[in-house]
Amino acid sequence: MTSKQIYTLIVLVVVVTLIIIFGRVNERRANEDGFNTQNNNPASVGVNTIPKGYSPNVPINAEPTKPKTEMAVVSANGSPNSKFNTYAITASVSGYSPNTLTVKKGDIIEINFNSVGGDYDLFSESAGFYVNNVTKNISFTASTAGTFIFECRNSCPPAGKIKGSFIVKP
Repeated sequence: MTSKQIYTLIVLVVVVTLIIIFGRVNERRANEDGFNTQNNNPASVGVNTIPKGYSPNVPINAEPTKPKTEMAVVSANGSPNSKFNTYAITASVSGYSPNTLTVKKGDIIEINFNSVGGDYDLFSESAGFYVNNVTKNISFTASTAGTFIFECRNSCPPAGKIKGSFIVKP
C-alpha cells in the first residue's frame, strides 16, 4: 500500500466515524425533544411515553370549575361545539388559588395568571405551558382528557414547591 492509499483510508475511516457520532447525537436530541426517531413525528402518549405529571384518570366527583367568563365557540356549520372559558389562578406564598381547575375536553381555556407577594411561576410539563411573570395570560385547547399537574418550577415560595391540578373531563 502506498502512503497516498493509507492516507485516503485513514480519512475515510475518520469521516465514517464522525457521521456515526453525529447521527447518534442527533438521535438522542430528538428523543429528548419528544420525537420518535423512527418516523419523526411527535411521540404519542402510550404505555412508555406518558408525560411527567399526567394521568389519564379523571376523578368521578370532579365538577367543572365556574369560569370568570364563558363564551360559546360556534363551528363552521353554526352549531356551538365548545366554549372559550377564562379562569384566574393566583400564586402566593401559601400556594395556588384555586389549586384545581376542572374543564371539559374540547374547550378553549385562557388562564389569567397572577403572582401576589413575590415572583412565582406556573409550569406544567404534561400540559405544555410555562409562565414566569407577575401577571400573564396563557391560552390552550383542552384536547386530552385526564389530570395534569401544575407546579412552580424556578420561582417558588421559600417554603418549597406549590402544586395544583388541571382536570379535563371527557
